[in-house]
Amino acid sequence: MPGTVHPGPLELSGKLKEISERVRRLSYELHSSRFQYRDLAEAGRKYCQEFTDKHKVPVAYHCQDIPMDLDGLLALTLVRVIQEALDNAAKHSRAKLVRVELRGTPKEVTLHIEDDGVGFDVEDATLAPGLGLISMRERIALAGGDFAISSKQGRGTRISVRVPLQKPSASTAN
Repeated sequence: MPGTVHPGPLELSGKLKEISERVRRLSYELHSSRFQYRDLAEAGRKYCQEFTDKHKVPVAYHCQDIPMDLDGLLALTLVRVIQEALDNAAKHSRAKLVRVELRGTPKEVTLHIEDDGVGFDVEDATLAPGLGLISMRERIALAGGDFAISSKQGRGTRISVRVPLQKPSASTAN
């Protein structure tokens, strides 16, 4: 087409390198081995700090009594919920502050994530084509836990998660 400027080989090469680096970074962030040597408390703290640095939205992170021997898959599940919730807050909420709280007891781990953003209609969001809320709910269901979300226009969003800690039964302890 006359007057159209096509990128040269050097420009295309630069774009390809940029895309390749983005894919590499995304793969690294999604890969579970990133959390394999960290406990849940540290993984959550680190992701909250990365989120604050990237999006310039402060995250008040509080963690208490998380067992050091927590199952790695359960820890990864909870970290993924934190990631998805924070990513949703960055994309949609216009929040000025997000709170993330992890608490452990001998029987369960609870996670609460709350933002002061614009909120949304939960029922409408459930029908939307995105996978964020669905994947969080399914992850927690697979872990045997409970997932609840509440939000109102102009009043922010709150996600509450409770996941039981499964202990070996007496018959497998022999």
